[in-house]
Amino acid sequence: MFFNKRNNKILVIILVIFIALVFIFFHRPIRSVFNSMSNSLELWFWDKGQKDSGFWLGFFNASNLVKENQNLRNENQALLKNLTELNKFKEENERLRTVLDLGLIKDFNLRETSILSKDVSGDYIIINKGEKDGIRNKMPVITFEKVLVGEVTEVFNNSSRVRLITDSGVKFGVKIADTDIQALAKGESNGNLSLDLIPKDLEVPIGALVSTSGPLEGGYPSNLLIGTISEINNADQEPFQKAKVDVFFKTQEETLLFVITD
Repeated sequence: MFFNKRNNKILVIILVIFIALVFIFFHRPIRSVFNSMSNSLELWFWDKGQKDSGFWLGFFNASNLVKENQNLRNENQALLKNLTELNKFKEENERLRTVLDLGLIKDFNLRETSILSKDVSGDYIIINKGEKDGIRNKMPVITFEKVLVGEVTEVFNNSSRVRLITDSGVKFGVKIADTDIQALAKGESNGNLSLDLIPKDLEVPIGALVSTSGPLEGGYPSNLLIGTISEINNADQEPFQKAKVDVFFKTQEETLLFVITD
């Protein structure tokens, strides 16, 4: 019994010594293994964190880019609007300068106006001046280049209706430049105008300038520009020849107009 207990103690001491020796001789390799494992885990977590942070950074950067692009788009739209308005003011100033150069203010009492809309019922336009601005019926309307537009036919408080010279039923006297020819201009609607009562024995040159001759009919002042001769109709059975006129005034091209108030 005593021998067995002694043997057990000896075995325990030998085991302890063995474990101590193992630890002394092999603790560095074991620690290296654990260090390698821990370092690998640390690297994995670091790499994972970097990728995740890169993803979220990219996500937030993309959101910021969208906001910046929208802001830039809004700024560009505002700049384009300002540029458009600036160009509009520049064009109007140039036209007003042309009015001065042509002597229109000296020749006529003018009221500046602009087109609000085109009347779909016929060759009419609506301008933004009316009774409170001194506009009255039968006042002629012209462009800044002294081109005849038409005549005021209906006046409201802040606007007026203008009948264009191309409206069906409009008649007024004209003359053809560089000739002694006078004729009667007739509106044919849809922007068309023709000349009638031209003697057959007179030669009408294509491209010749047409202007008002005075109050033969229509009551317009003389020397207002109308357009140019574009076609001659010389039918044998007719006592007079006719001509078509390419009118200068185009509603889609003009905005600034003037009402002759005297």
